[in-house]
Parts: sequence; C-alpha cells; structure tokens
Amino acid sequence: MAFQSTQVWGNLISSAVFQLGGASTEQTNNTFCGAQYCPSEQTISNGNETSEAVVRPDQHLEITLISIYLGITFIGLLLTVFVLKPIKSSMSDKYSTLKERLAANLKLLFTDLNMAMIIPFALYTGMEQVMMFAQFTTVGVLVFLRVWSLSGQVPFELFFVIPAVWGLADAVWQAQSDALLGSVFHQNPEIAFSNYLMFQAMGLAVAYIYNIYLCEEMKLYILGVTVIISLIFLCIIEFRVRRRKREEK
Repeated sequence: MAFQSTQVWGNLISSAVFQLGGASTEQTNNTFCGAQYCPSEQTISNGNETSEAVVRPDQHLEITLISIYLGITFIGLLLTVFVLKPIKSSMSDKYSTLKERLAANLKLLFTDLNMAMIIPFALYTGMEQVMMFAQFTTVGVLVFLRVWSLSGQVPFELFFVIPAVWGLADAVWQAQSDALLGSVFHQNPEIAFSNYLMFQAMGLAVAYIYNIYLCEEMKLYILGVTVIISLIFLCIIEFRVRRRKREEK
C-alpha cells in the first residue's frame, strides 16, 4: 500500500511544482480528445493559424521536477543501503554465483510451459499501469483544462469513478498474480517471481515507449488484445495445475 501511494504523492508534487511555478492552464485546441488523442500530433493547422493541443511547461519547471524526483530516489537509495537489514535469500543456498542464478531463470523460462504462458499476463500488468498513470492522466488533465469538449454528455464524476474502479481491479490483478506464482511455482518461487517482474517491467517500458507515438484508440486495442490472450493462458494454466493435483492424489 505504501508503494502504491507514491503515485498520489508524485502527482501532488508535480501539481505543486507547476502551480507554484506559474505553469499555464489556459484553454487550448479541443480537437484532440478522447480516443482520438494522438501525442505525436500536438499541433493542428487551420488555414494560416497553427495551435497547440498541449502547452508544454517551461524548461526550468521540468528541471525542478526531475531534480526533486532524483533527490528522493537518492535518499531512498541511502536508506536502503544503510538502514535496511540484509535479507537472506533461499537462492543463496542453491546458487552461489550470479551466473548460476541467471541460468536458473533462463532454464525455468524456456523449459516450463506455465512460465511461458504467464508472460502475456506479466506484460499486461505492466502495460495497464501505464494506461492509468500516463495515458488516462494525460487525457484527464486535458479534460480538466477544458480541452475536451464534452457537451454535457459525460458526467464530470466519471473521471473519478474510472480511476477508483481501476484501482480495485489493479489490486485484484496484483494480489492474484502473487498467489498464482506461489501456487504454480512453489518449488522455485523466487526464480518465478524474478521472471515475472522482469516481464512486468518490460511491459511498462514498452507501453511508455509507444505511449508517445500511438493514438489512445490504438493503445486501448493493444491493451484489450493483451488481456484477452492473458486470460486464455491463465485458464490453461489453471486447468493444468488442477489436473496435476488430481494426478498426484
């Protein structure tokens, strides 16, 4: 819970920096909206006039914000190194070197079908976080700045309901994924978790990369296809695990 709350504190810090720095919140062009919003198309030409869909803050505000986040990161690193007690890992007894640990991760990834089928789900859990933290937040800010002309068709409260429902769904995804990994890979849980977190981070990275190039509609299609594939593979894994338990009995 403390880890996830950093999203709240991070947004509060960003908001404070931009407000105290006098960032512009004036209304801009309302052509870029909803699923049609495309980050790669920030300007639109209308005859001889060109207007921006998003007003970029001053460079000194960006530098200030980055400096704050880097400072907090450095403080966290110091606390981890000098305050956190060393955690003894069971992998230390099995694998003495980094090479052996890496080999064990690759072996599980390429020899265990269940591990391979969890990869789409791991990617999805990373991508869906970017959907809220970057994509929905960007479009939502544009809405709050009156860039999105809703014409009264969408209740204003909906932009608070959607993150709340997403938060509940994300809590289920994260909790159930941990339970699934612990159940399926009870003999090598640390290796399974390391592979899972690696692909989750990969999903985050990939989503942040295409976030600045693709329109919101295409991002939703990608996310939808990924979650469907993930659910199909999760059902197969569940069937395989239950069949294995019946055979063991």
